[in-house]
Amino acid sequence: MAAQVRAALVRLGLQQPAAVFTTDNMGLDSLFRWRDAHLDEDLIDYSKMLRSPAGTIVQAGQEVRHPGFQVSLMALSNLKIMRLALKYHELIQRPVAPADIDLVWIANHEFLVDHVKMASKKTVTEEDLPVIKMNDWALTKDRIITHFTGVFGRNGAPLSYLL
Repeated sequence: MAAQVRAALVRLGLQQPAAVFTTDNMGLDSLFRWRDAHLDEDLIDYSKMLRSPAGTIVQAGQEVRHPGFQVSLMALSNLKIMRLALKYHELIQRPVAPADIDLVWIANHEFLVDHVKMASKKTVTEEDLPVIKMNDWALTKDRIITHFTGVFGRNGAPLSYLL
């Protein structure tokens, strides 16, 4: 599985040595581990570890400080989208294989970035709540479903799926 994840990371813009270090030394060798990074800050921390890892390497017969790896902003952005997409696929109960993850897959999931931003900023006021009409339950039901289509849960899914 680590080799497949490594290949996916390379397709998203990490250099091969950085992908190897990520899977072998940092323990991010499965899609579950990438999905379970809770925040974008976790991914920023991962990139900092890649850019300046602890330890030494042997170079020309001498031990020198590890020089680190280059991590482009595009690769970091792709990793953020991958994390959101993996969480989304868990929510909708659709499996993802490392072979599925490439730049086209990332482009198809870019909508999640704006969706999560919108979901985290949206607050519901008293005026936003649907009006309940006791004599027209069909209209009330439609209003409630419409209302919950625009209310998002913790993972960014609309709460209308509960209804």
